[in-house]
Parts: sequence; structure tokens; C-alpha cells
Amino acid sequence: GEITKTAPLLMEVESTQTLFDVKLDILSEYKQVVPGTTLRMQATLINIGAGKNANVEVTYLIKDTSGKVIHESSESLIVEQQLSYLKEIKIPEWASLGDYIAIVELRYSNSFAVSSELFRVVEKVVPPALAEKARENALSKMYYALIAAGSLAIVILYAISRAVSKKRKKYE
Repeated sequence: GEITKTAPLLMEVESTQTLFDVKLDILSEYKQVVPGTTLRMQATLINIGAGKNANVEVTYLIKDTSGKVIHESSESLIVEQQLSYLKEIKIPEWASLGDYIAIVELRYSNSFAVSSELFRVVEKVVPPALAEKARENALSKMYYALIAAGSLAIVILYAISRAVSKKRKKYE
């Protein structure tokens, strides 16, 4: 009878020389995403002491809770004092369902800053009203297909019947 509970723990490491700070926020409607769709997050880069127009390297990572990287990309940006922007990352179609970590790493000279946030990859849920409409459409298509197949069968049987009766008349 032991009960074991686990909780995800995120640790963010920063350099001792703090020239920049970075903040990552996943928009609330994107805390749960479906494989093959886009994760939207807001990144804020804050220039604390690097001087104006600092050219920084920003890396974006998506990792599962075991540390496996499913996305990595980088870009260079110029930050005067503060820069906030939306970043979109497509979650691969093959991503497993479960918890993931979005990470933004900022590097400038000997300075390093990181921010991360959890989100979940979930199965696509079809609203009941849409599911019912899709079921009705499928039944309707099946009904028309059965009518078409029945009509075709009648035409084929009629043609065979005529061919047989012509052969009978020929031999009589």
C-alpha cells in the first residue's frame, strides 16, 4: 500500500554576470495543444546592463519531461531595452500525449538567461455537436451509396435478363 506522487520541477539557471533577463509566458488557450498544431508563447527579453542595441542569440526548445528535445530553433535579435514578441512553434505530428516544457534561452557575451513553462500535448477533442453532424453526414453518404449500388445492381440484372432472353429466343 505505498502511494507515490510525482510533480514536475523546473529549475532555471542564470549566469553570475546578469546583463539580460528573459520571461516566457504560454498564452492560456495554448496550455493544451494537439500534435501538429501551433504553440503560441510570448517571450520578453529585458536588457539590464548590456548597453543599447545588444545583439543576442535566442534559442527555443521543446522537451518532454524525460528531457528528450522535440523542437529546437534559434535566432539573433537586437534588444535596445526590452523586446516582447509572440513566438509560434509547430508541435510535431508525432509528439506523444503528455506534459512538455517550453524553454527560451538567451545568450549575450558571457551572460546567460533562461525561462521555461509547462504545457500539455493532448488528444483532439471533437465537440459533441460537430461529432453528431459528422455522424449524420456519414450516414447520409452511406444511404446514397446504398441507393446507387442498388440501382446499379437492378440495371445489371435487367441487362443480364435481357441477354438471357435474347439467347433463348435465338435457340428456339
